[in-house]
Amino acid sequence: MSMFDQELECCGAEFEKNHISFFGLLTLSFPVIVISFVLLVILSPLRLFKKRFQILETLFRSCMKLISEKPLMAKTKCSLAGSMFKVSPRLSGLTFKYFNFSIYLFVWILILTLLKVVF
Repeated sequence: MSMFDQELECCGAEFEKNHISFFGLLTLSFPVIVISFVLLVILSPLRLFKKRFQILETLFRSCMKLISEKPLMAKTKCSLAGSMFKVSPRLSGLTFKYFNFSIYLFVWILILTLLKVVF
């Protein structure tokens, strides 16, 4: 076991591996997804800058993976996808896959609406 594989604990702090906070995903990953998606749509006809386009795609996919793998209201996610399975298995899969993304989208819409009301 190398030094980097060890779990470090100091001053009573407990550090978890692969721990990503809700706030971190909300403030970093979600805006990166939105910005990279817009750039991908704008630059898709231009595919001249192949390497930069691949970096943008990788950034988009990695942030989407981070958001989709975070256990966020797991029981609700499973029950909603299960109830949608009766209607359509494909719709159920989309619901399960993009549930966390829709939660983050709702939170951002709520934040932006509140900012608009306040200011």
